This record gives sequence, structure tokens and C-alpha cells, in this order.
Amino acid sequence: MTKTIAVLALTFALSAATLASTGAIVETWKYDQETKMLSLKIVNTSGRDITAYNMAIILKFADGTTDALPGGIAPSERMEEALGSVIMAQMNSDTALQQDAHGFATGSTKYDSFPTMKDVADVHAVVNVVIYSDCTAEVLPGGERAFKQLMAVRKAPLLAMQKVSEVAKKALADAVDPNPGVTAKAELKQLVLAGGEKHYTPEDVENYEEMTLRQALSDLDRMATRISLQKYVQETDRRIELTLPHTQISRVPQIEPGS
Repeated sequence: MTKTIAVLALTFALSAATLASTGAIVETWKYDQETKMLSLKIVNTSGRDITAYNMAIILKFADGTTDALPGGIAPSERMEEALGSVIMAQMNSDTALQQDAHGFATGSTKYDSFPTMKDVADVHAVVNVVIYSDCTAEVLPGGERAFKQLMAVRKAPLLAMQKVSEVAKKALADAVDPNPGVTAKAELKQLVLAGGEKHYTPEDVENYEEMTLRQALSDLDRMATRISLQKYVQETDRRIELTLPHTQISRVPQIEPGS
């Protein structure tokens, strides 16, 4: 028989800084001893749709140990970025995608499950970064690095898409070019090679920009005609238009409980 430990409140203190909260909270957790799977229930209590969030987690184990780092710092994080799905739903009329149009919708619940190395006795999980669909964000102390990474994940593809659009339009402008897709790919390839071999951190915009440019090279393999490349440019420009506001995030001040 599967043994499950379920706790209705998160009581293992992280630090005084986490007394503040964002519009997403980890309401409950459940641990299955047989499968060693931990499941966290996350609720959007903000009244707004959420497009991205980051969650810091500290575990206390049944043997009395904890994975907390010195100073009560969480050793692990779980990041969720839904903007790509939101924009895809906005661009696509397929009703199957419309459930993604709001990201983590207001009032809704998500479950995040993952395995653990040892049996869990207590959990403290705090959603320390939340980015909303209205292009505002809440960032708790300790969430700065995650916020920078999320912004890099958004800004880099935007920069890459702008370069792709520019290169493709330049190729299309040459009316005598029999295959502007091949021309565009050759120029994009030079942009990728110009970056050279670098070692990136998760917060480096260039890392995600290069990834998007490499994906564009693959996409251009399918642009066999001028018409298909023109359609690709139109779709890219629409994606740029939808993405741009979500890279210009305004941070809202945190209000401490009881203030």
C-alpha cells in the first residue's frame, strides 16, 4: 500500500524576509513515501493572470536533517515560464490552445511534483518571483537572481526575433534572389558564428539569444519559397509585437503583513 504524508500548512521557517508574499502561494504539500515524490499545490490568489514565477524550496527530512544552506538559504528552485504558451495561444485560433491563453490563471491551482532523495517530514516553499500578464512583477528578497534569469529568457528571444526579421526582410527586398530563404539563413549563420564559443550564466541574455537564432536557422530550412518566407516574417513580427510588452516589466513594491 502506498504511504502518503499530507500536511495542510507549510510551517518550516525559511527566514524573516519571507514573511512577505506574492500573489502565488504554496498552499499545501503531499509526500508519497513509496514513490518518494513530493507534490506542491500552488494557488494564484492575486486576482491577475500569472505568466511566470519562481519558487524557492527548503526540505526537512524524516531523519532530522535539512537541505537548507547556511543562513537559511533555499538550495533549490522551481521556475515556470508560460509566456511562450500564452503568445502561441494568442496567435493560434486552435481552441485546444486557448486554455493556455491566460498562463497561470487567476484563482486557479497548479501542482508541481518532483522526486526527493530522502523521506520528507516538512516543507517550506515560497514563490519569491511572480510576473503578471499586465507586465508587472513582484520580487521578494532572495528572488533577484531568478527575476534576472526570467527577464533574460524573455528579452533574448525578442532580440533574436528582431534580427531574424531584419535579415529575412533584407533577403526578400532583393527581387531577383531566386531563394531568399537560403540567403537569409547564410547571413543568420554568420551572426551565430560571430558569437564564438562562450560560457554563459543563466542570467546572460546572449545565451538565450543564440539558442533562438539557432532555432531560426532550422526554421529557415523549411522556407523553400518567397511566399513561405514572407509568411514566416509576418508571424515573427506578430510574435515580436506580442512579446515586447512582456519584456518591459514594472516591479510593484512589497507590503509586509500587518503594515
